[in-house]
Amino acid sequence: MTLAGCTVGRPSGFTARSNDTCRDATKVIDALHVPRDPITALGYALDRYTAVERAVSTLTDSSLPAGQRGRELRERWMRPARASLEAGLTDCATLFTPQHIAPGV
Repeated sequence: MTLAGCTVGRPSGFTARSNDTCRDATKVIDALHVPRDPITALGYALDRYTAVERAVSTLTDSSLPAGQRGRELRERWMRPARASLEAGLTDCATLFTPQHIAPGV
C-alpha cells in the first residue's frame, strides 16, 4: 500500500520528513490483518483510518515549503487527503450505528 503523493521534491527538509511519515504509515497499514468478519472489518477500518489520520496530522503540523511548491502540496495532497479523511470519518460513524454492530458487541 502506498500513500499517493508522498514523494515530492528532493530528499531534504520537508520532503525527507514527509517520506518518513508516509513510510511509517504504510508499514502500519501493511501490518494490519485482513478482516474475516464484520467485527474485525470494523477494527481494520478504524486502525487504517487512524494510521492515515496520524500521517496527515503529522504532515499538516510540518512546515510546508514556501512559495509555489507549498501551494502545490496543499492543493494536490493536503486538501484531497483531508477530504478523504472526512469521508472516512463519516463511514466509521455509519459503522457504529446500531444496525451495523452485531448483537452482543
